Amino acid sequence: MNTITKKVETTEPHLTVRLNELLDSGFDPLSHGAVCVIVKNSVGKYLIMQRSLVDLDGPGEYDIVGGSCDEPNVQLSAIRELSEEAGIDVDHLPYFGEHSYVCPWNGENKICFIFHLNVEDQEPTISHEHETMAWVDHTEFGNYGFYKQSVIDSLKSHAEGFESK
Repeated sequence: MNTITKKVETTEPHLTVRLNELLDSGFDPLSHGAVCVIVKNSVGKYLIMQRSLVDLDGPGEYDIVGGSCDEPNVQLSAIRELSEEAGIDVDHLPYFGEHSYVCPWNGENKICFIFHLNVEDQEPTISHEHETMAWVDHTEFGNYGFYKQSVIDSLKSHAEGFESK
């Protein structure tokens, strides 16, 4: 049961509305929420990171910046993950969308809130959670073993959405 009773405010009005609808329906982002950040550089390549080889959850597989929510404001959780995992500090992350998935290690239904960031001059740094990183074109996604199919789906959706504009 959701124990969060106060409304959450983000810098994205449509995210604020969606998140508060979920909270009103009993959704608890602390136990059933996750965040990810799609990072794209100035030449149109996407940041992917290889998970640590000693990680119990998807060792050596590729992923994007992300993790569990540690507060009801999922946008702030995403900003924290971006700083911790890639060394990129921002005050705002645009909301891109969400997807539902089943958590691979406990079988629970979760909602992942997806954010995106275009970086011009900030070069990411590797955290202890990752082995290596790469900037890849959207046509190269299939060359990497991703941790979750939903990660590839989100990256493809982002690439397709911005190619058509």
